[in-house]
Amino acid sequence: MKVAGLDWDDGNWPKCGKHGVSRAEIEQVLLGEPAVMADPYPGELRMRAIGRIEAGRYVFLVFMFRTISSQTRLRPISARTCIRRRSTTMSSKNRSMPSLHSDEAAEDFVATADLTRYDLSGFKPMRFEIEPKAAALNMRLPASLLDAVKARAKAKGIPYTRYVRMLLETDVAQAR
Repeated sequence: MKVAGLDWDDGNWPKCGKHGVSRAEIEQVLLGEPAVMADPYPGELRMRAIGRIEAGRYVFLVFMFRTISSQTRLRPISARTCIRRRSTTMSSKNRSMPSLHSDEAAEDFVATADLTRYDLSGFKPMRFEIEPKAAALNMRLPASLLDAVKARAKAKGIPYTRYVRMLLETDVAQAR
């Protein structure tokens, strides 16, 4: 599936970041070949994904497709590292995945669910093709401004070049 990129803003990044998963790790999952399953919520198309990141950990996330200026983007809603917890009862092992009716429900599920108790057989591998970035931009900035941009990007857990691109994408999308 071809997508233009990811849709990050102050609404979804704090939800994703509070569980100790960086933007770069979420992008690794979505740009790799995650196992993806549709969420049955009828209000909007939401997906669930599980993928392995370079550090070897697995990340579970909930995301949706968002169309901005005729371009489809992936909008992460919530994410967390998958950890194996001891299950107290074997009978609870194969629960079906619940329907997540809101961002808050997705956030709560990601924050509290023990995924070892759920049937994950509905997840299927999916690859997203991100629009190629063939054009380049070279600009001169005051050192203090570049340092501030790098500090903001580091606080958000992303490379500063990606942060600059996100700022440009956000501004252009708002202007349309």
